[in-house]
Amino acid sequence: MAFTVSASMLASIKAQDGSITTSEARQHWIIMGVSLLALTGLLGVQTLVLTHRVAGPARKIAEALRRLIRGEYSEFVTLRRSDYLQDLGSALNSLTRTLHDRDHAIGDAVRLVEEAIAHAPPEMTPLQTMDRLKNALALLKAARAPEPPPSSPALPAVPAPAPANP
Repeated sequence: MAFTVSASMLASIKAQDGSITTSEARQHWIIMGVSLLALTGLLGVQTLVLTHRVAGPARKIAEALRRLIRGEYSEFVTLRRSDYLQDLGSALNSLTRTLHDRDHAIGDAVRLVEEAIAHAPPEMTPLQTMDRLKNALALLKAARAPEPPPSSPALPAVPAPAPANP
């Protein structure tokens, strides 16, 4: 992109005494062009840093969600202090811990039920079997999501889709 200096441009940048020359005007335009390029470069670097602080954490959070979908609870999201989306990363780590704990509690309850069924000695009374099953049920209830407090608004019910008429 080339800059051309017209007579009207020269007139607009002349000093009060009218002593500006064409070479001085050219120097002013060169300085302005270099300044504009430097400003554009600085803005580009700032944009790159900003997108890095947002896009990087977003990518890490997306990867962590994919791991959760696969049932992998061993890794947490680690973000740098200067990254954005810190609250979302912390909430996702909390969700990962909660799902991990619930998965283990459900697994423990399933093992108790399996043991109650498979290893019940013939002399075990139905009441003893019921006690084992009650213990397993208590573990399942403990693993269930807590009820929301009465002060928090409930989510609206989502209507079921209407059946398609062929």
